[in-house]
Amino acid sequence: MLPSQRKISSSKAIELELAEESGISIKNSYELMGRQPGGRESLDVVGFDTTYRTNKENRPLAGFVGFNHHREIIIFGVVLIYDETTDSFIWLFETFLEAISKYAPKIIFTDQDIVMAKDISSMMPNTYHRLYTWYIMQNALKKVNQMFRGPDGVNKVLSKFIYCYDKEDEFLAAWDKMLIKYNLHENDWFKRTFEVKKKWTYKYVKWIWSA
Repeated sequence: MLPSQRKISSSKAIELELAEESGISIKNSYELMGRQPGGRESLDVVGFDTTYRTNKENRPLAGFVGFNHHREIIIFGVVLIYDETTDSFIWLFETFLEAISKYAPKIIFTDQDIVMAKDISSMMPNTYHRLYTWYIMQNALKKVNQMFRGPDGVNKVLSKFIYCYDKEDEFLAAWDKMLIKYNLHENDWFKRTFEVKKKWTYKYVKWIWSA
């Protein structure tokens, strides 16, 4: 190893050893590190997704992804898990944190899975949990789109709450107006989505940088 290469952290040294054992040369390992400037700073904002299924048994393929300061996608880890239960998520998050030297992300994006949300709160209490707005929109189309009459489909209505209202009283007034207009007060999906509003609406998430 060159003298300049010896000045690395113990965790980086372990990564190099593992890479070498896997058949990746020291030179190539450093080149890969060089493409991810900022090191662990790239882990500040992480997306976690279990949407994809890969075999006939319908097992979830879970992935941790982010991007560097060149806006290039970084895959931090991918795993095929048995199911989406607390036991599986706890094991997965423990393994992920171990792999990244206990450096929990500052922000993690996921879908609306309730079990996952509880486990993230337990395993990464200082990580700010946000929801992918794309998944919120897709769930809305599947579950409640038929309840919206006329040209204003659910996506058009919800997009205002995601992007437009930056004052709490304005947001709450508009939400109540929507519930009355479309008779949604007893709708379970809207109740659950409102309960986690601090994870997806502009008013509550605008204060923190989230890449």
